[in-house]
Amino acid sequence: VNTNALTPDARSDVQLQIKIPLLRGWGTEAANVNELAAKSALISTREFARHDVADRVAQTTAAYWSMRASMQTLRILRESEERALTLSQQLEDMVRVGEIEAAILQEANADLLRRRGDVVGANLSVEINWQRLAAVMGLSPNEVGPPPPISSEFPEVPSAFDWKQTTGLYFVNMALEHRGDYRAVVQNKDTGHILLRKALNDLRPGLDLKLRAGYRGLTRNTAQLGLFNSLTENTAGPSGEIALEFDWPVANRSAKGEVGRRRSLVRENELSIQDLANGISAETRIAYATLKAAAAQYSVAQGTVAAFSTVVANIRRKVNTGEASITALVQNEDRAVQAQQALIGATRNFASALVELRRVTGTLVAEDTSEFQMQITNLVTLPPLPSLSPESDTP
Repeated sequence: VNTNALTPDARSDVQLQIKIPLLRGWGTEAANVNELAAKSALISTREFARHDVADRVAQTTAAYWSMRASMQTLRILRESEERALTLSQQLEDMVRVGEIEAAILQEANADLLRRRGDVVGANLSVEINWQRLAAVMGLSPNEVGPPPPISSEFPEVPSAFDWKQTTGLYFVNMALEHRGDYRAVVQNKDTGHILLRKALNDLRPGLDLKLRAGYRGLTRNTAQLGLFNSLTENTAGPSGEIALEFDWPVANRSAKGEVGRRRSLVRENELSIQDLANGISAETRIAYATLKAAAAQYSVAQGTVAAFSTVVANIRRKVNTGEASITALVQNEDRAVQAQQALIGATRNFASALVELRRVTGTLVAEDTSEFQMQITNLVTLPPLPSLSPESDTP
């Protein structure tokens, strides 16, 4: 047989088919259920990511405030050491001329050594807090150098803020409205209902209406692209078809099992929402109470510093006139330094509690933006407070 004498046939079949589900629902919610579920899951993932960003911001800010507090403590202890050194030198001159006993100088020197030890411990605290800050900032080992200078000030503690204008419940409701993790699990509930509706649709028998229309072509051509000529040559008239396709699994155990699984997942998600809401409520109330306590602690510490400053100034004056002992001066200066350290700690506690309240209420990172953004003022200000009515402003 001479195969070179054969002319190849090129055939084409162009068809357009439309399938309409009659029993299992139709439209976007039935046909695009996977796309809808994926879109809902994307929203949920984004909310979880926003919450994770807020957690990292709060963690970094708290580490930064600890770093600043340790550096302020170091400065105060160094000043205390310098005063102790000056006092020791003055007492040494007085011992030399016989004005005081050597035992008083020994007591002052012992106090000086103790204060030098405090400075060593404060330097270590600065280094520890710097390493923790560098870790949460994501600095590589080569990027971690000596502690940098800290310039940002602590947030101002409101001196005349009326805490009665807010309640823990107010901030709990704010958290349930804005927190990313809570919004994410609520969105997961929507995703679960979308997939449950699909599973319920799959329980029904399948009855689809098929509409088909098209035409056929034929050509005999030995050219390299001859098979494409059949799309336009020797075409028969258009043809059409209407059909019903019926599918009915009698037991349908797979679909029934999927419905049971989806229902259990929806119920599990509902329980997760309630459990998370309870946890958010406790977390928010604790953050609110901590902030109030930190503000009160700051007020007490501020008054203590002022009181001891006056006491130390009076004792210094009495020491110069011989009415008070050096021992009384050393003891009260030590208490004044402790009061200053307590004030620094109270300020740090308030700053950390402030950003924590922002975090737990979901008001730290912006919500409706294409990128996660945050205003620096969110780190040092209270969350939005309820607007006061004109009556409440009246004295």
